[in-house]
Amino acid sequence: MKTLFAPLLLALTASLGTATANELLAAAVKETEGSWSGELIYRDFGTDKRVSIPHRRTIHVGPNAGYAVHQNAFTDPGYKVFSAQMIRVNPEAVVIASTTPDGIETETMLIQSVTKESNVFEIVATGSGTDDGKPAELWLRIRSSPTHMSIERSVRAPGGTRYEFRNEVRLNREPSSGR
Repeated sequence: MKTLFAPLLLALTASLGTATANELLAAAVKETEGSWSGELIYRDFGTDKRVSIPHRRTIHVGPNAGYAVHQNAFTDPGYKVFSAQMIRVNPEAVVIASTTPDGIETETMLIQSVTKESNVFEIVATGSGTDDGKPAELWLRIRSSPTHMSIERSVRAPGGTRYEFRNEVRLNREPSSGR
């Protein structure tokens, strides 16, 4: 297992052997390109229960794997949702620009750890942003392999002591997607 801690990035190359941190992250991003399907699990604020709905995602990777555009489709009870996210990962941060009903929301989270074990790549990042229109501290975990991917998000109020589950996307690569 290779584990890296940011922002202490000076030792990245030594920790990874011959691959640089950028090369490792680019390879992980490239691996996500294609069509995925699975479920979106989210915490319903009204009942505080977890709800699961079908989710489809198509990922297009930009030049040099500098970013990935995620096209999302799911049916929330009562309406169909189409959204897009541009996710950029570098050795220091994860930047996510998401479409919202009111425009575009951007979050920048500092990478706390990067782990690659066997074929599973994991990034954990934290930062400040908003959730449900209120300031929040964010926790994000992205896990990917050639056939599975999950993106989990938890939030807490500024100064809070505990992160609470917000949502998670669990996906499987569609067979026609190659790879």
